Amino acid sequence: MIVTVGLAFVGYLATYLNGLRLAQRQARLTRVNQQLSDFYGPLFALMEANSRTYDTFSKMYARPDGRDPFRHDTPPTEHELAEWRTWATIVFIPNIQAMRDVVVTKADLLIEEEMPEALLQLCAHVSGYEITAARWAQGNHGEHLSLISFPGRELRAYIRDRFAQLKSEQTPGIGGRASRDAEGKPLAAVRRSKLAGRRHPSNPVALWEPRSGDLVVSEGNIAAHRRSARPAFLQTTRLCVAGAPLGQRAASTAARIGARPHPRPED
Repeated sequence: MIVTVGLAFVGYLATYLNGLRLAQRQARLTRVNQQLSDFYGPLFALMEANSRTYDTFSKMYARPDGRDPFRHDTPPTEHELAEWRTWATIVFIPNIQAMRDVVVTKADLLIEEEMPEALLQLCAHVSGYEITAARWAQGNHGEHLSLISFPGRELRAYIRDRFAQLKSEQTPGIGGRASRDAEGKPLAAVRRSKLAGRRHPSNPVALWEPRSGDLVVSEGNIAAHRRSARPAFLQTTRLCVAGAPLGQRAASTAARIGARPHPRPED
Protein backbone atom coordinates (compact mmCIF):
# COMPACT_ATOMS: atom_id res chain seq x y z
CA MET A 1 0.00 0.00 0.00
CA ILE A 2 2.75 2.41 0.99
CA VAL A 3 4.70 1.54 -2.16
CA THR A 4 1.63 2.17 -4.31
CA VAL A 5 0.98 5.53 -2.71
CA GLY A 6 4.65 6.43 -3.07
CA LEU A 7 4.70 5.56 -6.75
CA ALA A 8 1.50 7.52 -7.33
CA PHE A 9 2.99 10.54 -5.58
CA VAL A 10 6.19 10.32 -7.61
CA GLY A 11 4.13 10.07 -10.80
CA TYR A 12 2.04 13.07 -9.80
CA LEU A 13 5.15 15.09 -8.90
CA ALA A 14 6.81 14.25 -12.21
CA THR A 15 3.68 15.25 -14.11
CA TYR A 16 3.41 18.49 -12.15
CA LEU A 17 7.05 19.43 -12.69
CA ASN A 18 6.85 18.62 -16.39
CA GLY A 19 3.70 20.71 -16.74
CA LEU A 20 5.35 23.58 -14.87
CA ARG A 21 8.39 23.41 -17.14
CA LEU A 22 6.22 23.42 -20.26
CA ALA A 23 4.19 26.36 -18.94
CA GLN A 24 7.34 28.34 -18.20
CA ARG A 25 8.70 27.53 -21.64
CA GLN A 26 5.46 28.62 -23.29
CA ALA A 27 5.42 31.85 -21.28
CA ARG A 28 8.98 32.59 -22.33
CA LEU A 29 8.19 31.85 -25.98
CA THR A 30 5.15 34.14 -25.80
CA ARG A 31 7.29 36.99 -24.52
CA VAL A 32 9.98 36.39 -27.14
CA ASN A 33 7.33 36.45 -29.87
CA GLN A 34 5.95 39.72 -28.52
CA GLN A 35 9.42 41.27 -28.25
CA LEU A 36 10.04 40.42 -31.90
CA SER A 37 6.64 41.43 -33.26
CA ASP A 38 6.16 44.64 -31.27
CA PHE A 39 9.64 45.95 -30.51
CA TYR A 40 12.80 44.56 -32.09
CA GLY A 41 11.15 43.47 -35.34
CA PRO A 42 9.71 46.93 -36.15
CA LEU A 43 12.94 48.62 -35.06
CA PHE A 44 14.96 46.29 -37.27
CA ALA A 45 12.73 46.89 -40.31
CA LEU A 46 12.63 50.66 -39.87
CA MET A 47 16.37 50.86 -39.26
CA GLU A 48 17.19 48.84 -42.37
CA ALA A 49 14.72 50.79 -44.51
CA ASN A 50 16.12 54.11 -43.32
CA SER A 51 19.72 53.03 -43.87
CA ARG A 52 19.09 51.76 -47.39
CA THR A 53 17.11 54.84 -48.34
CA TYR A 54 19.89 57.09 -47.06
CA ASP A 55 22.44 55.06 -49.03
CA THR A 56 20.33 55.67 -52.14
CA PHE A 57 20.24 59.41 -51.48
CA SER A 58 23.99 59.46 -50.92
CA LYS A 59 24.64 57.70 -54.22
CA MET A 60 22.30 59.98 -56.15
CA TYR A 61 23.96 63.16 -54.87
CA ALA A 62 27.48 61.86 -54.31
CA ARG A 63 30.40 64.14 -55.08
CA PRO A 64 33.14 62.99 -57.50
CA ASP A 65 35.06 61.41 -54.61
CA GLY A 66 32.00 59.35 -53.62
CA ARG A 67 31.05 61.25 -50.44
CA ASP A 68 27.57 62.67 -49.96
CA PRO A 69 27.04 66.45 -49.64
CA PHE A 70 26.77 66.38 -45.85
CA ARG A 71 30.07 64.54 -45.42
CA HIS A 72 32.11 66.67 -47.77
CA ASP A 73 34.40 69.65 -47.35
CA THR A 74 32.37 71.60 -49.91
CA PRO A 75 28.98 72.67 -48.44
CA PRO A 76 25.78 71.36 -50.09
CA THR A 77 24.30 73.45 -52.90
CA GLU A 78 20.84 75.02 -52.62
CA HIS A 79 19.48 72.33 -54.93
CA GLU A 80 20.98 69.57 -52.77
CA LEU A 81 19.56 71.17 -49.61
CA ALA A 82 16.11 71.44 -51.18
CA GLU A 83 16.27 67.77 -52.18
CA TRP A 84 17.39 66.83 -48.68
CA ARG A 85 14.44 68.63 -47.12
CA THR A 86 12.10 66.67 -49.38
CA TRP A 87 13.68 63.30 -48.57
CA ALA A 88 13.88 64.09 -44.87
CA THR A 89 10.28 65.30 -44.64
CA ILE A 90 8.78 62.40 -46.58
CA VAL A 91 11.02 59.49 -45.52
CA PHE A 92 13.74 59.99 -42.93
CA ILE A 93 11.93 61.94 -40.23
CA PRO A 94 8.75 59.78 -40.32
CA ASN A 95 10.93 56.66 -40.08
CA ILE A 96 12.90 57.80 -37.06
CA GLN A 97 9.70 59.10 -35.43
CA ALA A 98 8.19 55.65 -35.83
CA MET A 99 11.32 54.16 -34.23
CA ARG A 100 11.09 56.63 -31.35
CA ASP A 101 7.41 55.77 -30.85
CA VAL A 102 8.24 52.05 -30.62
CA VAL A 103 10.86 52.75 -27.96
CA VAL A 104 8.60 55.04 -25.94
CA THR A 105 5.41 52.95 -26.07
CA LYS A 106 6.90 49.44 -25.90
CA ALA A 107 9.76 49.92 -23.45
CA ASP A 108 8.41 47.07 -21.31
CA LEU A 109 9.59 44.65 -24.04
CA LEU A 110 13.25 45.61 -23.68
CA ILE A 111 15.68 42.77 -23.09
CA GLU A 112 17.74 44.92 -20.75
CA GLU A 113 16.64 46.17 -17.35
CA GLU A 114 17.73 49.71 -18.23
CA MET A 115 17.22 51.72 -21.40
CA PRO A 116 20.30 51.32 -23.67
CA GLU A 117 22.21 54.51 -24.45
CA ALA A 118 21.71 54.06 -28.21
CA LEU A 119 17.92 54.16 -27.80
CA LEU A 120 18.08 57.23 -25.58
CA GLN A 121 20.25 58.96 -28.16
CA LEU A 122 17.74 58.00 -30.88
CA CYS A 123 14.89 59.65 -28.98
CA ALA A 124 16.91 62.81 -28.45
CA HIS A 125 17.93 62.86 -32.13
CA VAL A 126 14.29 62.69 -33.22
CA SER A 127 13.33 65.59 -30.96
CA GLY A 128 16.16 67.66 -32.43
CA TYR A 129 14.99 66.91 -35.97
CA GLU A 130 11.41 67.85 -35.13
CA ILE A 131 12.67 71.32 -34.15
CA THR A 132 14.56 71.58 -37.45
CA ALA A 133 11.48 70.44 -39.42
CA ALA A 134 9.32 72.99 -37.61
CA ARG A 135 11.71 75.74 -38.70
CA TRP A 136 11.52 74.49 -42.30
CA ALA A 137 7.75 74.82 -42.12
CA GLN A 138 8.23 78.46 -41.12
CA GLY A 139 10.50 79.06 -44.08
CA ASN A 140 13.68 79.05 -42.01
CA HIS A 141 16.25 76.88 -43.82
CA GLY A 142 19.29 77.83 -41.77
CA GLU A 143 19.65 74.29 -40.35
CA HIS A 144 19.27 71.02 -42.21
CA LEU A 145 20.28 68.41 -39.65
CA SER A 146 19.13 67.48 -36.17
CA LEU A 147 20.57 69.40 -33.27
CA ILE A 148 21.59 66.00 -31.79
CA SER A 149 23.61 63.45 -33.76
CA PHE A 150 22.12 60.15 -34.89
CA PRO A 151 23.69 57.06 -33.21
CA GLY A 152 23.72 55.14 -36.49
CA ARG A 153 26.51 52.64 -35.95
CA GLU A 154 25.73 51.89 -32.30
CA LEU A 155 21.98 51.69 -32.92
CA ARG A 156 22.33 49.41 -35.93
CA ALA A 157 24.67 47.05 -34.04
CA TYR A 158 22.34 46.95 -31.02
CA ILE A 159 19.15 46.25 -33.00
CA ARG A 160 20.73 43.60 -35.23
CA ASP A 161 22.30 41.82 -32.27
CA ARG A 162 19.11 41.70 -30.19
CA PHE A 163 16.95 40.73 -33.18
CA ALA A 164 19.26 37.81 -34.03
CA GLN A 165 19.41 36.77 -30.37
CA LEU A 166 15.63 36.58 -30.06
CA LYS A 167 15.20 34.83 -33.41
CA SER A 168 17.65 32.12 -32.37
CA GLU A 169 15.68 31.64 -29.16
CA GLN A 170 12.34 31.65 -30.95
CA THR A 171 13.11 29.07 -33.65
CA PRO A 172 13.49 25.96 -31.42
CA GLY A 173 10.36 26.91 -29.49
CA ILE A 174 8.07 26.94 -32.54
CA GLY A 175 9.07 23.61 -33.97
CA GLY A 176 12.64 24.09 -35.09
CA ARG A 177 15.52 22.06 -33.68
CA ALA A 178 17.52 23.37 -30.78
CA SER A 179 21.27 23.46 -31.30
CA ARG A 180 22.08 22.09 -27.82
CA ASP A 181 20.64 19.50 -25.45
CA ALA A 182 19.48 20.02 -21.88
CA GLU A 183 23.07 19.79 -20.62
CA GLY A 184 24.29 22.37 -23.12
CA LYS A 185 26.07 19.87 -25.37
CA PRO A 186 25.86 20.40 -29.16
CA LEU A 187 23.13 18.10 -30.48
CA ALA A 188 25.18 17.22 -33.55
CA ALA A 189 27.86 15.69 -31.32
CA VAL A 190 25.24 13.93 -29.21
CA ARG A 191 23.69 12.36 -32.31
CA ARG A 192 27.06 11.22 -33.59
CA SER A 193 27.95 9.58 -30.28
CA LYS A 194 24.63 7.74 -30.25
CA LEU A 195 25.17 6.53 -33.82
CA ALA A 196 28.72 5.31 -33.14
CA GLY A 197 29.06 1.62 -33.92
CA ARG A 198 25.47 1.21 -35.10
CA ARG A 199 24.75 -0.39 -38.41
CA HIS A 200 22.54 1.51 -40.79
CA PRO A 201 19.11 -0.21 -40.74
CA SER A 202 19.19 -0.71 -44.50
CA ASN A 203 22.94 -0.85 -45.10
CA PRO A 204 24.66 -4.18 -44.30
CA VAL A 205 28.16 -3.00 -45.27
CA ALA A 206 28.70 0.12 -43.12
CA LEU A 207 28.95 1.27 -39.53
CA TRP A 208 28.53 4.81 -38.23
CA GLU A 209 31.91 6.41 -37.58
CA PRO A 210 32.07 7.79 -34.00
CA ARG A 211 33.74 11.16 -34.63
CA SER A 212 32.28 12.31 -37.93
CA GLY A 213 28.96 10.46 -37.95
CA ASP A 214 29.70 9.20 -41.49
CA LEU A 215 29.34 5.63 -42.68
CA VAL A 216 32.51 3.54 -42.42
CA VAL A 217 32.79 0.99 -45.20
CA SER A 218 35.32 -1.82 -45.06
CA GLU A 219 36.64 -4.00 -47.86
CA GLY A 220 35.58 -7.08 -45.91
CA ASN A 221 32.04 -5.84 -45.48
CA ILE A 222 31.77 -4.97 -49.16
CA ALA A 223 33.09 -8.42 -50.12
CA ALA A 224 30.62 -10.09 -47.79
CA HIS A 225 27.89 -7.90 -49.13
CA ARG A 226 28.68 -8.87 -52.72
CA ARG A 227 28.12 -12.50 -51.78
CA SER A 228 24.76 -11.67 -50.21
CA ALA A 229 23.67 -9.56 -53.20
CA ARG A 230 21.57 -7.28 -51.00
CA PRO A 231 21.00 -3.59 -51.94
CA ALA A 232 23.32 -1.04 -50.31
CA PHE A 233 22.48 2.47 -49.23
CA LEU A 234 25.66 4.46 -48.67
CA GLN A 235 25.91 8.02 -47.39
CA THR A 236 27.57 10.09 -50.11
CA THR A 237 29.13 12.79 -47.92
CA ARG A 238 32.13 10.61 -47.02
CA LEU A 239 32.79 6.89 -47.56
CA CYS A 240 35.57 5.49 -45.37
CA VAL A 241 37.68 2.40 -44.89
CA ALA A 242 38.68 2.10 -41.24
CA GLY A 243 38.45 5.86 -40.86
CA ALA A 244 40.41 6.68 -44.05
CA PRO A 245 38.93 7.80 -47.39
CA LEU A 246 37.48 4.93 -49.39
CA GLY A 247 40.06 3.54 -51.82
CA GLN A 248 39.52 3.36 -55.55
CA ARG A 249 38.93 -0.39 -55.46
CA ALA A 250 36.37 -0.15 -52.69
CA ALA A 251 34.74 2.86 -54.34
CA SER A 252 34.33 1.01 -57.63
CA THR A 253 33.01 -2.01 -55.75
CA ALA A 254 30.51 0.19 -53.93
CA ALA A 255 29.40 1.60 -57.26
CA ARG A 256 28.95 -1.87 -58.74
CA ILE A 257 26.78 -3.06 -55.87
CA GLY A 258 24.42 -0.15 -56.35
CA ALA A 259 25.44 2.30 -53.62
CA ARG A 260 23.10 5.28 -53.48
CA PRO A 261 22.31 8.12 -51.05
CA HIS A 262 20.31 7.36 -47.97
CA PRO A 263 19.39 9.73 -45.13
CA ARG A 264 20.92 9.21 -41.73
CA PRO A 265 18.39 7.69 -39.28
CA GLU A 266 16.99 9.98 -36.63
CA ASP A 267 17.76 9.35 -32.96
